[in-house]
Amino acid sequence: MKFKLILLFVFVSFWGQAQETYSYIHERVFEDPFDLVGYNFRPFKMEIPGDYDPTMIEAGAYSFGITRSRLYVHGDEKIRGLYEINNIAPTNYGYKLTLLDPNNPSNRGHLKVITNKYQEVEAIVFKKASKSNEIIFHLSDAPKSLMKKEKKYFTDLGEIAVEETDSLWGTKIYPYLRVNTNSNIQDRLYFADSTSISFEEVITIKEKKKKKKKRRRRKKKKKSKGIEENQSVEETEAVEEIEEANEVEEVNENVNIENIEDATTEEKIEDPAAAPTPEEEDEIVKRKITKTYFVKIKSLVKYKDGTSEIKTQSFPVKKIEEREDVSAKKNEERFQLEIKTKGKKKLYLYLNGDRTVSSFEINGVLYLVRGH
Repeated sequence: MKFKLILLFVFVSFWGQAQETYSYIHERVFEDPFDLVGYNFRPFKMEIPGDYDPTMIEAGAYSFGITRSRLYVHGDEKIRGLYEINNIAPTNYGYKLTLLDPNNPSNRGHLKVITNKYQEVEAIVFKKASKSNEIIFHLSDAPKSLMKKEKKYFTDLGEIAVEETDSLWGTKIYPYLRVNTNSNIQDRLYFADSTSISFEEVITIKEKKKKKKKRRRRKKKKKSKGIEENQSVEETEAVEEIEEANEVEEVNENVNIENIEDATTEEKIEDPAAAPTPEEEDEIVKRKITKTYFVKIKSLVKYKDGTSEIKTQSFPVKKIEEREDVSAKKNEERFQLEIKTKGKKKLYLYLNGDRTVSSFEINGVLYLVRGH
């Protein structure tokens, strides 16, 4: 039962890839037969040898998914099915996969993988059985506009160099392929996947402070008083004669007061003898700088119900150890940086002989930069 579930999972994975788009010639370099394992070829046209009228294929209408022991073919009813792989052998034109019929071992077919001088696959030739005709399936060149966009976005082989472990921080990788080594499935990553691997350094500054008393001088006020007074006195003497009375003289005094102003001016004078008043201010006693390091992996996650979301995994780094394979060539993976996290998980960054980034591995999932 478990074996059948694995077959179903692999078939669904290849089928999901087939629905997306064509696979392009430049997407993958096949330097070894093992590089074919997990890859799904999605051609754009087909033809029968001798017939010079090729048939154009809709994206995903035909696909050829390769595992260690099986070939999954999606297409018309004449060729659709699951085929046993007897062996994968290098040839002068690329590779040849020998196919067996479990019910009739003598009835053999094949899948020829045709590569160019760059070890990129340009076509595949499928033959279902011994007496069947060969069918040629061609892979497409990527549009130039797409090539330009991909070059700007994805990380290429030889693009990012890590001379020392300390120079790793601040680096961000945009992988091009994702290989699940457990299920042997290779996924082509796209812009919409938003997949990136970043190496971050976070600096935290903590300051311990205490209150410091500061003395300030008190300002003293001095008052001066000026008075201006104008006074005028006017006396009026009225004499009235009253019949049948003695003469009476009355004096009326009228006082008029103008511009009387009680003005006060204030002048600030420093008095050295003035008593100080305390004022508090902060004083830094101790400063602690802490550096922490993280590896963050961001990617689009798809769920069974059809929904998806972009998730970021963060791994605090505890230690990095470097190993070297002295037998590796300059264009081969020579250095391995083992990144130990605080959760005891191990991540691996692989560098070529010139110390440029080649791939990154976590939990059996391998991320490859463009050019593999």
